[in-house]
Amino acid sequence: MFLGGCLAPQSSDLRERAAAAGHCDDRSAQTLLGRTANAALGAEVLRLSRARHLEWIAPDMIATTAFNPWRIRVSYDDTMAILAIRCG
Repeated sequence: MFLGGCLAPQSSDLRERAAAAGHCDDRSAQTLLGRTANAALGAEVLRLSRARHLEWIAPDMIATTAFNPWRIRVSYDDTMAILAIRCG
């Protein structure tokens, strides 16, 4: 038996809908990939994405999968280089 109504939307679908509604949009912030994580970069990520909340994701850190259309997450590696910038 297949229960299609129980499937959650893909995170990319949620991010696209949030951006279209004027919430967080991570596309412009992708230019910051590879740069060093610091407070100034975090402020720039918030400005570019229109997000209200910034969450730093350190190596091996566990993060919730709950979607928040106003949150942007910035993942970095052991050298503090930015690996990923995603809304949600």
